Amino acid sequence: MTALSIKNLTFSYGDQDLLKDLSMEVQKGDLALLLGENGSGKSTLLKCILGLLPYQGQIKIFDQEVKKNMDLSSVSYVPQQGDQINLSFPINVLEYVLLGLYQSFNLFKQPSRKNKAQALDVLEDLGLTSLAKQPVQTLSGGQRQRVFIAQALVKNPQLLILDEPTVGIDVHQLASFKDLLAQLRRDRNLTILMVTHDPDFKSLPGAQIYSLDKEGLRHG
Repeated sequence: MTALSIKNLTFSYGDQDLLKDLSMEVQKGDLALLLGENGSGKSTLLKCILGLLPYQGQIKIFDQEVKKNMDLSSVSYVPQQGDQINLSFPINVLEYVLLGLYQSFNLFKQPSRKNKAQALDVLEDLGLTSLAKQPVQTLSGGQRQRVFIAQALVKNPQLLILDEPTVGIDVHQLASFKDLLAQLRRDRNLTILMVTHDPDFKSLPGAQIYSLDKEGLRHG
């Protein structure tokens, strides 16, 4: 089954084509890596996929054409760490993960027991149970990234989109992150689209590699 299909995508700003005639196809359960230098249009492409920018061509997620304000409950998006959270705001790990279920909170905008159980289950899966009450701003870069992913996973998406998830984490945490990607695919049959500038991820087993530059989008 095709998770993400892009055909002849063009995005223009004024009279300038920032993305031109791009096509790609990601199958369910794939790990697709989108590589490219800064300014190559990777973030713009993600915004088109998420229905945040108008585009020409066709984008489908699980056979549903992407349109502005469409239901994207099957998709979770983790932006770059700097865009994730105001670190001066006091919030612990469990509270942060629960925000991923905010739409299902009760009339008083409080999480239910079911919500809390879902969040705790995800924390356990990602090895974060011992950090549940710890303030997010006190975590290391690698721990914080796992918390961001936990919030994205708590609503049980089918497609996980990660934008430069390894920025700010060290070499040891990088190895752990690679293991996490393998775990998510194995245990959740999750489709992952990850934007990265790190060519080291090309060595991940089964990774589908896409490269974006001024010449366009290439597979392999």
